[in-house]
Amino acid sequence: MLPVIALIGSPNVGKSTLFNRLTKSRDAPVADYPGLTRDRQYGYGRLGPTPYLLIDTGGISGGEEGIQELMAQQTIQAIKEADALIVLVDGRSGVSAADKHIVDADIVISQPFFPYYLTKERISKAKNLKMAITAGIGSDHVDLQAAMDNKIDVVEVTYCNSRSVAEHIVMMIVSMVRDYHNQHRIVNEGGWNIADAVQRSYDVEGMHIGTVAAGRIGLDALRKMKPFDVHLHY
Repeated sequence: MLPVIALIGSPNVGKSTLFNRLTKSRDAPVADYPGLTRDRQYGYGRLGPTPYLLIDTGGISGGEEGIQELMAQQTIQAIKEADALIVLVDGRSGVSAADKHIVDADIVISQPFFPYYLTKERISKAKNLKMAITAGIGSDHVDLQAAMDNKIDVVEVTYCNSRSVAEHIVMMIVSMVRDYHNQHRIVNEGGWNIADAVQRSYDVEGMHIGTVAAGRIGLDALRKMKPFDVHLHY
């Protein structure tokens, strides 16, 4: 029998996005507004050679009524079916809902930009917690000594943010070469003298673009710059 893992958490914290990533599918619909996922969604994932059954659920925050109450019942049923829970949280919306889930959580996945701080006090309440994962790089939001004392693995997903950083590099290169920051300042100050705005604005084409080494991010940035017809170096 396959192990069963349920994704639970507050509404609109990325459960369906993570479900699609882990199942390598687009079976779970995603949107920028809460409440899209209502029924349990099942899919298959694999950790190394080991397959598992993954359940996507609707968000719960407590105090649900009407159709939200029915959605919460679906989530509760998924919790009953699961051998392990992955709790997704959003630090922007406060910690009350996350604190309620942490008591039963086996795994906590936290976003690097809006982390859920696993303090010594929270860890002491999480008797089932086995792993704290950062969906990115860094673990400064986790009390590492408390995690070691409670035999909790602290890991990061180093690949998940590489493409975003490479795209950010390309955006910054184009912005600086075109001098958009200065043009934005001119507009904010109420002016738009075209000669002043473009006096330090250049074309990227034909320029020399280089990176110090070419790891995952550097190589991806160079690949993304190639269509601009530039000279690439590393």
